[in-house]
Amino acid sequence: MENINEEVILFDEGGQLVEKKLIKKQTGFDGMTGEPVYEYCVQTGFNGMTGEPVYVKVDADGFDGMTGQKIFRESGKVAAKSEPVDAPIAVEESAPEAEAPETVEADSSEVTETPEVVEDAASEETKIETDVVPVPTYNDNTTSQEEAETPVNKIKNAVLGLLKGKNGIIIIAAVAAVVVLAGVIAVAAISGVFIDKHDKLLLATYNTVKDDTIGGAVIDAGEILKSGDITAEYDGKVTYRGVAASVDGTVAANAPKGQYYANASVNVAGVAEQSATVYMDDSMIQVALPEINDKVYEYNYTKSSDEYLAEMVEKSSIGSINDVNTIISAVNRMSKSAPKYKDALAKAVRKEFKKIKLDKADKKTIEIDGKERKCSGYEFELDDDDTDSFVDAYAKTIEDVYGKEMKEALGALENLGTEVDEDSYDESLDKMREALQAFDGVVFRIYTYKGKLACVEIEKGKQELSVEFRGGDTRCSNIRAVMKNDGNKSTLKKKSSVKGGKEEGSITADGNKLFDYEYDTKSGDFEIEAGGEKIKGTILVSGGAIKMNFDGKASGIDADVNLTVKKGARISAIKGTKVNLGDADEDDFAEIGEEIQEAVSGAATNMFMGGFGNSLYEAAPAAEAAPAAEAWDEYDEEW
Repeated sequence: MENINEEVILFDEGGQLVEKKLIKKQTGFDGMTGEPVYEYCVQTGFNGMTGEPVYVKVDADGFDGMTGQKIFRESGKVAAKSEPVDAPIAVEESAPEAEAPETVEADSSEVTETPEVVEDAASEETKIETDVVPVPTYNDNTTSQEEAETPVNKIKNAVLGLLKGKNGIIIIAAVAAVVVLAGVIAVAAISGVFIDKHDKLLLATYNTVKDDTIGGAVIDAGEILKSGDITAEYDGKVTYRGVAASVDGTVAANAPKGQYYANASVNVAGVAEQSATVYMDDSMIQVALPEINDKVYEYNYTKSSDEYLAEMVEKSSIGSINDVNTIISAVNRMSKSAPKYKDALAKAVRKEFKKIKLDKADKKTIEIDGKERKCSGYEFELDDDDTDSFVDAYAKTIEDVYGKEMKEALGALENLGTEVDEDSYDESLDKMREALQAFDGVVFRIYTYKGKLACVEIEKGKQELSVEFRGGDTRCSNIRAVMKNDGNKSTLKKKSSVKGGKEEGSITADGNKLFDYEYDTKSGDFEIEAGGEKIKGTILVSGGAIKMNFDGKASGIDADVNLTVKKGARISAIKGTKVNLGDADEDDFAEIGEEIQEAVSGAATNMFMGGFGNSLYEAAPAAEAAPAAEAWDEYDEEW
């Protein structure tokens, strides 16, 4: 790769002009002449997973009239067409429905006020903005062109493209606001007519999310999970180059009692199978490995030991087995408090939210259910003090719920010789405060209609986001989000309807369709179609259970995964000959190690001798088959 070091002008995702270093990258050779083939690209950042530079291919797009610099645009990007104009909307003739009475800031003028004149929402969309660019795509240069065209990646690219750049903070702010406010009301008992304005917004947010097909399912799923008393059963099969691997098992938890159970069975190519079962309560840990032997290895962490296990701890650290016991006990007791922590945190967030000063916003006319509705709302602006108060509430909740156990566990870790940075927790809180400073100066306006959200507006500087919930079969059936940034505008729309228990809808960005979807509210079956390809699966929350299935292909991998979560922990006793590790001597541990080593070695032999290795390189492309064959021959010869 050659760095030309030539300053060029590139259109970034927001349509702004930025200067970048042009790079010439060899991509292959000309089939006729044998000469190298190059493409031009610019570095846009670094891969978050690997740290490697991320490059974007660019095409020449003229010269800057002022500087004479070359102008490049990301390959495939063209000027956006104007967005289609929505059909005219009917104007509601009757007076708007009165809002529920509040205990604060009563304003009789709301009843007699002459409706203000507002610009028709549809007329705004007829304006043609020639400097608008399409919703940007995101490319981390870690996928091939074929993979980038899959439905999953098309949707991912569109979403990540929206989040990149200057629009990101207000989009994240909108999502965070809805998630937090809906989450707070999900655990707080707020009801009745005479509620204050803060709770009114909380209720409206919750009711809106609950009204949505997927949003309602998420809230119902949260109700199942929050008790910590659940059982999850799963199974899956993955096929790669003709070789299949499967896994199935159960995970159960009764957090209030500190009981946990898990078992899993893995089968590779039908010739190698291993399984394991683990159980834990407030005094005992048990492990069974059925394919190795019929024994159940158990350890009582509430009792002290002076046998070989204790000797190994003392030899490998400066502490004792009692410190290990303290850590395990602290973790178990913390898990018992998990449901309490969730409730306490939600109540703390609600308390801090109610401290924020809310002002009445000017009434706004919004299209809902096909008619213009006069909606009331409130506005508030966040500052550093507000965000710091939320971090402080979070820290206090952790201290109140987990403080004692955390101190015990950290003290035991220090006794074992582990260096514990006492400032690391405070530093993590400082980083959280620093991250939330991005919300300093963000203005929210939240409008409601008939107890649900009508519009959420978010502003920071020259950035604006307006999300209108235009209703239909549900308040979320039709949503219109308009993002403006220093004169540029992008519009994201969701349009859907529900008939006979089936929801059908589409998502578009600046008039370009991202995907269509169908969801059966009775069976939970869904289908997403993007670019002619389909993703199918099941998501159903019903009768106190969550059922999920995903079946699809990506990067040569064919996967089919099922998950069911139900209320109530179904924990089975582990059968087998009990072996107390606390009383085991050195010979006992040596025997355990030998049995495990033999089992692992036998499984590896079965895999390769059973044809697993052959099937891999036989199914591989020719370029990969030869090295694989050589490796197998070497292994076979050594065997």
